[in-house]
Amino acid sequence: SYTLQHEKITGVNYYASRYILDQLGATNASILGHNLQYDRRDNRLDPTQGYFVGMSNDWAGLGGQVRFVRNKLFAGWY
Repeated sequence: SYTLQHEKITGVNYYASRYILDQLGATNASILGHNLQYDRRDNRLDPTQGYFVGMSNDWAGLGGQVRFVRNKLFAGWY
């Protein structure tokens, strides 16, 4: 997947933490990612039994001012 994200942070109190004040302004992030999922549910729209597990990874830094790597693990059962 690909996401182009624009964020603008305004209205922060002058007495906020230095770390929060550093976030003020607009940023752009170019994020490339993928998702891998194993699904054993009986119905994807209205499941009554089964489970699913998966993982996803995102990489930001192809363009814009934001750079990060994000990993997620997820699971659910019915």
